[in-house]
Amino acid sequence: MILPRLPSRHEFLLTSNYYRRLFKATLLISVVPFICMILMVLYERIAPLEGLVGCVAIFFGSTFFARPYLADLMALNHYVKELTHDRKTNMPPLSFLGNVEELSASVKKLHASWNKRKIQLESALAETSILFDILPDILLMLDEELTILRANQEAHKILGAELVNQKINHVITDTQLINCIKKATNTGNGGQIDISITHDDLRLNFKASIERFPVYSAGGIASIVMLHDVTEAKRTKEMLKNFVANASHEIRTPLTSINGFIETLKTVDYDDEATREKFLNIIDEQAKHMTMLVNDLLSLSTIEMKENTPPKDIIDVGESISHAVTSTQWQASKRGMNIALELDNALPLIVGDVNELTQVMNNLISNAIKYGYQDTSIIIKTGVVKHPGKKDRIFISVQNEGDGIPEKDLPNLTQRFFRLDKVRQNISGAGLGLAIVKHILNRHKGDMLVESEEGKYSKFTVRIPVASQSKIKKSQAQ
Repeated sequence: MILPRLPSRHEFLLTSNYYRRLFKATLLISVVPFICMILMVLYERIAPLEGLVGCVAIFFGSTFFARPYLADLMALNHYVKELTHDRKTNMPPLSFLGNVEELSASVKKLHASWNKRKIQLESALAETSILFDILPDILLMLDEELTILRANQEAHKILGAELVNQKINHVITDTQLINCIKKATNTGNGGQIDISITHDDLRLNFKASIERFPVYSAGGIASIVMLHDVTEAKRTKEMLKNFVANASHEIRTPLTSINGFIETLKTVDYDDEATREKFLNIIDEQAKHMTMLVNDLLSLSTIEMKENTPPKDIIDVGESISHAVTSTQWQASKRGMNIALELDNALPLIVGDVNELTQVMNNLISNAIKYGYQDTSIIIKTGVVKHPGKKDRIFISVQNEGDGIPEKDLPNLTQRFFRLDKVRQNISGAGLGLAIVKHILNRHKGDMLVESEEGKYSKFTVRIPVASQSKIKKSQAQ
């Protein structure tokens, strides 16, 4: 890096400032000799002409000696100015001010210390700015007029790009929040409140924390507003509440039936075999329904616990499909339905859990049978979906002919205990099958697409990433 050059002594001489300073310095140096010459003339020690000549000689002699010192002082002054403006420069040579070099060196050390402190402050500000921006919560800093002075990235993401210099009530219209901010600004008493904000047509729930800025701010910051997103927590809490309510209801219903029929059986004549057999069959059916529900709940709980632990086995998914078709064939034959399997024999291997994927296929085929028309076909197809630049994925689709699924119900299919409209309430099931499928696919890094047309068909397509060659080789080596 080229350092800026200090003006030379000759360049200083060419400035008008220099001549004014030189004249003043010369007069200052010459005052005492001038007084002495005047006194000598008054006391007739020397002639007036000699006194005048002496004064002129003293003036020019003083000018000769003051000139280099003044040039050095001006060079030193310029050097200090350059340092105060954070400009890198070299210390000038001070040939006539050797005793000031220590001062110059001290100034340079002071500047180096200031520069080091400046770098530390800049680093601290950068770190603070980074932390401010990467906070997962919305953070806003407001002045006393409730104008937004600073906003982090999450705030811009949720509330909009143009936040700074906007009034908070133009961005968030919640009256309770505005009143709480005013109270914190005026009295210093902050607080927490629950608010809702609409973003991308979704209603988000936040826990808002409002506090007055604890120290004086040169930037005018008066209060801080932090919004913590509790949408997922609230949804999970609501899901848990619904889960407990639905599970209790699903278990209570068969238990009530079983208890009722047992009490009835106690009063039935011992010789009435037909009635006893009828009631026992109902009890058996309800007991099986409750057993199925408990098994599904246990299965869902187990899968959820393992959801973040990816499977490690290299498997041929065709085996899972074949096992599922075999185990559901009896269910299809009871309704006069045929399962048509179009299996791709060259299907790539995947990383997965055989039992879990068999359960996925069992649930999808069982649903296709239950919700399909009698005497129709269930079509199962497999293949590979190519993704340039990404992993290829195998697909398995299960399609039936039936009433189909209303479009409004499609987003809710994988929710626990969700069932379709009341027309289908006579179909047995706890509504946990697709929830289990979703969590198994999450564990396998897969997904599920649903296509349906009311009155015609429903088609569920499962997609799972193909195993990489390195994983296949590693598995074979083991």
